[in-house]
Amino acid sequence: MSKQSVYDKVGILGVDIDVLSSQEAIDYICKLAANRREPAGYIVKPYVEFLVAATRKPELQDLLNGAQLAIADGIAVVWAAHFLYAGARSAWRFWHTLSQIVISPRDLNWPIPDRAAGTNFTWPLLESVTAQHLRVFIIGKESQAQIAQVATTITQKIPDISIVGALCGRDKTSKYGEVSSEWLDQTTSLISDSQADLILVGMGFPLQEKVACHLASK
Repeated sequence: MSKQSVYDKVGILGVDIDVLSSQEAIDYICKLAANRREPAGYIVKPYVEFLVAATRKPELQDLLNGAQLAIADGIAVVWAAHFLYAGARSAWRFWHTLSQIVISPRDLNWPIPDRAAGTNFTWPLLESVTAQHLRVFIIGKESQAQIAQVATTITQKIPDISIVGALCGRDKTSKYGEVSSEWLDQTTSLISDSQADLILVGMGFPLQEKVACHLASK
């Protein structure tokens, strides 16, 4: 299960998802990033596809459950928590709650209040990071030029943000979806030199989680 002990958790397909709002997650992440006296941790934002894949590969289940925080991203994860924990399970309730995904998704707000989806989560996180004068490092699967443009776009929208590095997550010495130990060592060194407080990793599942886990262990 995730390492945090402040919030409740719900188990879905063998993975524990933390029960907290997007704002609570942002506050928790910023506090973790600012506290250099505590060991670093990594955060995961599972879609239901992540959980299904984890049922087939125990190592992926361990990877998701080893995070400091597991935040529901997809609406299917929020729905699954609602169906499993917010009432008696029945065929009628299954189809009724499933229809709410389209008709009234906001009604699926227990036990997980909302989902930390895409830019609706990332922009407020970056704004909170900036307000607390924390340094950000970005790793993406785009080319180096593209990831540099992402950093520029963020800076244009949040001028006071401190982006101390923007790195392409492709390792040309490895096949697609993998990185070498040399790439990991070089990336770890770059991040250490940058003195980043928060690292955003967007490389696709499960590579981004593996990289995040590695970086958190250093």
